[in-house]
Amino acid sequence: MKYPSCHWLVLLGLEKHYEKAHVFALYGETGYLIKTENVRMLRLVMPDATGGAPDIVIDDQKVVGRAVGNSVANFNVYLQKRAGKWVSVLPQRLLTQQAQRPQKVHNMQGPIDDAFTDAFLCVRGTGKPWHEATQKYADARLERFGFEWSTYWRGQLPVKDDVDVSNEDIANRNLILFGDPSSNALIAQVLDGLPLDWSKEEICLAGKKAAADRHLPVLIYPNPLNPQRYVVLNSGHTFPTGDYLETNAMLFPRLGDYALLKLEGDGAQLQPAEVVTAGLFDEYWKVAK
Repeated sequence: MKYPSCHWLVLLGLEKHYEKAHVFALYGETGYLIKTENVRMLRLVMPDATGGAPDIVIDDQKVVGRAVGNSVANFNVYLQKRAGKWVSVLPQRLLTQQAQRPQKVHNMQGPIDDAFTDAFLCVRGTGKPWHEATQKYADARLERFGFEWSTYWRGQLPVKDDVDVSNEDIANRNLILFGDPSSNALIAQVLDGLPLDWSKEEICLAGKKAAADRHLPVLIYPNPLNPQRYVVLNSGHTFPTGDYLETNAMLFPRLGDYALLKLEGDGAQLQPAEVVTAGLFDEYWKVAK
């Protein structure tokens, strides 16, 4: 089988999301010439490297690339910026780094709504909740998500009880967890790997402390059980149901990567009284300073 003779770049990581990133690349007889701005990881794809990896000059620095692949498929060179200098790395090293220290990379960068662009599973708790009001909100939020999914996305929302989630689910799906650490066994399993403190009395998120009986955290984060997939707490799409009746331009994320919500009434109503805090995690999934 012959593969097309083509070259391309894949941006794997930025120095800072939501700011301009730029890559300019040329390929010629002497190899590759690449200029970058706001980029810290990329993959260079080439059709053939059987004669050895070509010369690479990136941001005025010459790098000896290590080609990964074989003679019947495209070859890849993975480049990473470390302390301001570019180095060639193996893809396995990037995966190991992601497991050791979560970082925003291609297809794992948030915000909350990004979890629903790939295979996902909603997980409802079967245990006893800490607080009735917050559980009512979580249950109502899941019910609303199911209505939106069937009405506007024309599908059956995938839902399982926490006790029925399989190893295959954890390996292959983003997990959308509803409830609290007492009601949902999966939240209890991942809690110590998430950037918040959550007890029966108090929630601490992004430097804000709030009473756990009137507040609920929502967030997206690499799943501590499988860092190649997301875990999401207590949220479907973050735009309101009414926006489906407008144009597609209204269907954009509202809460970023995380938020702390203050609930009204008995918790059953879906609109929180107040967004106490909301924002984006930095490139290493920490609250930005």
